[in-house]
Amino acid sequence: MHSASLLNNRFNAELDKQFIYQRALLTYSAVVLLLVFCAVGLIIYRNATERKRLTVLIDQKTLELKENEAQLMHAQKMNTLGEMVAGITHEINTPLAAIKSGLQTSCELVDTVANYVDESNTLTSMLATPSPTDEAVRKDRKIHLGNKLMQTIELHKELALSMLSVV
Repeated sequence: MHSASLLNNRFNAELDKQFIYQRALLTYSAVVLLLVFCAVGLIIYRNATERKRLTVLIDQKTLELKENEAQLMHAQKMNTLGEMVAGITHEINTPLAAIKSGLQTSCELVDTVANYVDESNTLTSMLATPSPTDEAVRKDRKIHLGNKLMQTIELHKELALSMLSVV
């Protein structure tokens, strides 16, 4: 019987050992399972945080793109407006330049006409004065009248050429 009791004691000791190993295995399994859940929770938290960060970044970039698009549209509008203003300015300046050129030519022509009228009036006045009786004075007058007539003819030719260039 002694052997049966020894066997029974040994069996109980092995059973206790197995129970201790079973508890250790259960504890280790629980710790590993807890670590797996923590890791999964951490991954889910990290993904959520990263998703929020990316959402904010996308929103910022979208806003920047909209602002850039608005600035580009404004720049295009300003460019179009500038081209339109340049075209209008050209359309206004072209007739103004023609008018200015015509006025300059007219002013030059008026000066020539004024000189011609002055010389003609002087010649007419000289011709209207009575002829002097003294032969030397008459000769001087004749030379002076000839010079004045030549000046008037030259001015008449200049006026005629100016009138041709205007037309």
